[in-house]
Amino acid sequence: MFVLSFLYPRPKNRAFDYTYHRNVHLPLGIGLAARDLKLQPKMVWIERIGEDGTAPLEKYAAIAHVLFETRTERDLFSTLFEHADAARRLSVDWECYTEDPPEVRLSEWTLDDDMPGLVKRFEKEFIDLHI
Repeated sequence: MFVLSFLYPRPKNRAFDYTYHRNVHLPLGIGLAARDLKLQPKMVWIERIGEDGTAPLEKYAAIAHVLFETRTERDLFSTLFEHADAARRLSVDWECYTEDPPEVRLSEWTLDDDMPGLVKRFEKEFIDLHI
């Protein structure tokens, strides 16, 4: 899975508006990508950091992970700000839910959901490793 992550800094002078981000900004960005790039991600994974107010010292308030099947799709999506209308509309929208623009990161995710298999490998191959 190829991922473009938007890391939103925790605002200093206001609360991050998670509801606005999810209900307005996210559909705006996905819609602009569909219109301008003819591209839709596989899914978006939104990570709320300290959503109950218990993490005021965390650097980020939220991370939106936009997932794609291919590197080509992810890389194309990362060009959305090269489209003037999309860049303007998304940039203006930031002030509706946060103070600063997000940091952006490209990554590749690998999922391993076979925990019993990993335990078996440990028992068979690694039980004595580093003892």
